[in-house]
Amino acid sequence: MKKLPAIQLALVMLAVALMGASPSTESALKTMADSEREFAQVCAQKGIRDSFLQYFRDDVVTFGNKLRVGTEHLKKRSNNDPLRYKLQWLPTYGDVSKSGDLGYLTGASILEDTKGENEGWRGQYFSIWTKGADGWKVAVDFGATTPQAIFKPGAAFVRAPQKTVKLASLKSGGSIEEAEQQFHSTASDASSQQATCDAAAPYLHFYRDNEAPIESREALCKNGGSGDKRDYKMLKQASSGDLGYAYGEYQSADQKAGAYLHVWKRSSDKWMLVAAVEKVNIE
Repeated sequence: MKKLPAIQLALVMLAVALMGASPSTESALKTMADSEREFAQVCAQKGIRDSFLQYFRDDVVTFGNKLRVGTEHLKKRSNNDPLRYKLQWLPTYGDVSKSGDLGYLTGASILEDTKGENEGWRGQYFSIWTKGADGWKVAVDFGATTPQAIFKPGAAFVRAPQKTVKLASLKSGGSIEEAEQQFHSTASDASSQQATCDAAAPYLHFYRDNEAPIESREALCKNGGSGDKRDYKMLKQASSGDLGYAYGEYQSADQKAGAYLHVWKRSSDKWMLVAAVEKVNIE
């Protein structure tokens, strides 16, 4: 197979309880989710640009026509009519680290042009949050379009399962680096679908552009998929290691470029994929 250009990827290790959630992590998760809800409220008051600059890390990773690091694209955004575009979202699922300073949130989102001149956006957002001296902020912000609008104001929040899962079918490695490398290898040799199914947790949440959200391994693995190659050249780790995420770019078998986000969780002696987001047709 023709070797593809190296991708941009970062891997960050998070920590999360392997068994039941402790009161301290429940409190941290609530605070993080409340920060997301507050973010959405500030967006309604100030508009997209100013609210995003307020809640995004300076080195935030986002997507557009390609992966972007930092907030320069936001600073260059026109703010002449900040409330023209109405963006709504709500966290309905997520998890937080045992240390209470790293986590992820996801839920439905919808964007509308209040003047009705441009087509809106509907989809599922996915954000990695980190807590620092300045509180909770977004470190990675991804999302995928959906065929239909699924945003429901007031939808309930559910925490990701906490109980250790022992699956003989898991083929991912003994370290998170090995798990990600194994995914890339299987995606190249077989298919990205097979790679995902080999590593997926039973409660995998999977979002791909222009497809309905999938919230179980069983639902995802009914059909096959085309192969692509995914390699990474950057790696970052924290001292603890029960949950982690990786992001990068890939090229599919039909030469279309895409971006992805993986969230991994350690289960017994293996790593399992608990969430994945795929953006397609980027530049």
